[in-house]
Amino acid sequence: MSASTDLMDLPGEEWADAYGWDGMYQASSEGRIKSRSREVVCSNHTRWTRERILKQSLSDDGMFRVSFSQNSEVTDVKVHKVVFEAFNKGPAKDGNWVIHKNKVKTDNRKSNLSEASPSASNTLNYALGASTYRDIGSRSAAKAVELDQLLVVSDSSRICRVCKRDLPNNVFLHTARGFNRTCLDCRLTKSGVINVG
Repeated sequence: MSASTDLMDLPGEEWADAYGWDGMYQASSEGRIKSRSREVVCSNHTRWTRERILKQSLSDDGMFRVSFSQNSEVTDVKVHKVVFEAFNKGPAKDGNWVIHKNKVKTDNRKSNLSEASPSASNTLNYALGASTYRDIGSRSAAKAVELDQLLVVSDSSRICRVCKRDLPNNVFLHTARGFNRTCLDCRLTKSGVINVG
């Protein structure tokens, strides 16, 4: 579901200028994008536009996007990148990706976005039970995937091969090949994407 287009701030919502757009657009900590009030140059005239929350549309890769315009040129941008760049004052480092920590590609809250190498992102995909990024967030997948849905609940326990703790089976991911031998906390910590603890 797309973000609310009501101009009233959501509880705890913060706004930051979209990186590289000269204060024309802002991103919110809740994943919303705002067009600021300003004079807009059209092909043969100028007009005044009011502040508004932009409508987000779902792209073919399952991520939300919005359209930004400047000097009569329209550019489609991915919402998660705009939010990340606004609050981090610039794009991800060369070679790194902006990822969704929970791998739900429509969850563009600031707290869910992080910078990671492709390798770390793939490790997190594996830890969450997805063989590829598309397995969790694409249009064909469920609208929202909760981590609990990836876990198997059982009364029995097993020992994690990394931390050596005796833990219930519900903290181990179940894959087509059976239970993993590393608990979820150890997998996420090793990935370097999520700091557990």
